[in-house]
Amino acid sequence: MDDSNSPDPTASFAFRSTTTTTTPQSNFLRSHSTKETPFSNFIHSPPRLSCPTLSRSLQNSPISSPLHHRQFSPPPSPPSPTKLSDSEPQTTYHCASSVLRNDGQILSIALSSNGLVYTGSDSNLVRVWKLPEFTECGQLRTKACRVVALEVSNDTVYAAYGDGKIRVWRRTWDKVLKHVRLATIPKTLGYVRSYIAGKDKTMHKGLITAMAINTAEDILYTASLDKTVKVWRISDLKCIETIKAHTEPINAIIVADDGVL
Repeated sequence: MDDSNSPDPTASFAFRSTTTTTTPQSNFLRSHSTKETPFSNFIHSPPRLSCPTLSRSLQNSPISSPLHHRQFSPPPSPPSPTKLSDSEPQTTYHCASSVLRNDGQILSIALSSNGLVYTGSDSNLVRVWKLPEFTECGQLRTKACRVVALEVSNDTVYAAYGDGKIRVWRRTWDKVLKHVRLATIPKTLGYVRSYIAGKDKTMHKGLITAMAINTAEDILYTASLDKTVKVWRISDLKCIETIKAHTEPINAIIVADDGVL
């Protein structure tokens, strides 16, 4: 509103009424003050985000709402199961026979090349079974209990017991299957002498858990909970080496065809 008595224009805004001939409508126009900085001269800094990935996502997104700043991808679908073709053979297994004895838990088992199976348990018996009938055809009996490991090589049977010793049997076929006790590893006399001398380096300090035979080298390996593997020469049943194999108890051992342990 113009007034001749009004002072110099120092206010930020002024309102002027204009009238058009077509429509009786009043429009208010904005005048810029010389002391006010125009909006077009304002400096706008881009948003500063700490995550580079989120910044690029925000710039590329057409939606400016904060709810859409993050891009969520659907979870991957689980892999579909592999389906065997009709041409591939499908092998099925079933129990052919089952035998129950009051010997406690079965702790060890070994299979000979002539179709005999040896099983050891919590008792002092090693039972011998004939295949394929799975009928019991013999027993190996000692005073020691807990047959923890078994190994068969040719006609020789090795059985490790809970007392840390190994009993050795020779199998014979003189019309009737028999097993003749050959020796005990370590030998009793040698063990007593080494114990008295304070140099007991033959017997395991823990339970024997597994055995393996290298027939080419005539060597018997024994693994134990004492974290070692002992090497026995079968010809004289002497311990020729002790290997500190692991930092934890050893549960299994096997010898490959090329002699690798």
